[in-house]
Amino acid sequence: MPDILFSFRDKLKMLSKNKHFDDILILLIAFITFIGWTLGTLTNIPLMLGLDLLIIIAVVLILVFNDLKYLIPVIIYLIYNMANEVDSGASIPIDLIIGVIIFGAAIIYHTIKNKIDFSKMKSLLGFIGLAIAEIIPIIWAFNITYFNNDLGVEKHMDLAWYILYFADLGYLLIYCIFANGIKSSSKQMFIKTMSYLSILITLECLVCVLLQFKNGEIDNVFDAYYWLGWGLCNEAGIMLCFSLPFTFYILAKKKNVLDMLIYVGIILITGVGVLITTSRGAYLIFALEFVSLVILTFFKAENKKAFRIMVYVMIGLVVLFVLVFHNKVFSLVESLFNKVFGTGINEGEAIDVSKISNRRFELWSMAGEYTRESWYKLLFGPGFACDIEPQESGIIDNWVYGPQVFHSLIFETMAIGGVFGLLALTIHMADKYLRITLFDKHTLWYFLIAYISLDLYGLIDNTYHMYYFMIPLAIGMASLDNDANYLMIPYGRKEMERW
Repeated sequence: MPDILFSFRDKLKMLSKNKHFDDILILLIAFITFIGWTLGTLTNIPLMLGLDLLIIIAVVLILVFNDLKYLIPVIIYLIYNMANEVDSGASIPIDLIIGVIIFGAAIIYHTIKNKIDFSKMKSLLGFIGLAIAEIIPIIWAFNITYFNNDLGVEKHMDLAWYILYFADLGYLLIYCIFANGIKSSSKQMFIKTMSYLSILITLECLVCVLLQFKNGEIDNVFDAYYWLGWGLCNEAGIMLCFSLPFTFYILAKKKNVLDMLIYVGIILITGVGVLITTSRGAYLIFALEFVSLVILTFFKAENKKAFRIMVYVMIGLVVLFVLVFHNKVFSLVESLFNKVFGTGINEGEAIDVSKISNRRFELWSMAGEYTRESWYKLLFGPGFACDIEPQESGIIDNWVYGPQVFHSLIFETMAIGGVFGLLALTIHMADKYLRITLFDKHTLWYFLIAYISLDLYGLIDNTYHMYYFMIPLAIGMASLDNDANYLMIPYGRKEMERW
């Protein structure tokens, strides 16, 4: 039996030397994730098939490679297994509990075996500050209540939500584990994982929209509004925008026209995904990103001639399509404006800023009011759960009470950690942006657009402190920290220059 295991390990290590191994591994994990999520969504049964398989794959990869580089796609895609039926009251299957224990043991063993090296963790201080800032307010925010007018009683926030006070601590641990556990250049793995993520999210969004059409809930795609299990459709838009610069990064590195066309296809798929999220913020940031990335790639592409021809052809095709189908195009644009951007704008009436902003200004003002309640809340924040909101589950006496989010990385951080939290966020931002300056200009520009775009998005929606964004960010920063160390090694620099 050991001989079979050793043989399997050796063959897998040999396969990893193939130039397509990373792509195959990432796409396999994405496929398992999508199938697991789809089964859970379509059957309304708490299936954990995808999670179980990914945990098994993760343990195998740890034991075979002793390098957490290969876990990057597994951990990033893991959350996208959470399907529509998952809720806080559902019992956790025993197989998942066993799987998590085995996976946790493998991670702990790997970390202890390889020892913790703080010199590798260049972005540690910001993550520590965010974790501390989020935990401190639990001291005075444990008994937040909400008065339910329908029931005529005060309700406490559901206890399960209090784990979110330790969410940033979780992201800190993820960062530390990967910063220590990655043993080889991993930037390529992270970039490809983020690029292919756009395909996975688009497919999940498409399933949700098609189900709404099938069930007669909508008759126009721009009426769609849905919950994917791991997040809302607008949160899917955030991650699609995060993925776009990495696809352009790979496209700009390709010289073969066929390879370039593959990534042009992924960009188009990403655009479709953003469109069906019906998220105004995603539309705005995607448009800014897309224009910036096309201009950048126009000058940075390895095969400039081929890329420029593709741009000219695409522009020509768009113009031709508009000329031939102008009535349908104008109808689509009008529908898009009315359904998405027309909220709060009625002819002959005053513009309703509250509706246009989806209560953003009200929420930001609320965050400020809670923060100014006392000196200690000003310094350390009123806490993650300073305000709770009821979410009706369909039965009047069965409400779920969760923390209000303030749809802004600044106001959310201020509510979570006050002045101390904003200071920690500033340090973290400095870590994030300074790290990419160590790399070549190609890496610098594409990561810069990714970071700036999402931080701009974060001014109007939920990015920081949210797991779907923070887990990939923590892993990405750990990957860059590792590769920055790798640059110091002569043969490492040569290998990275190839990528």
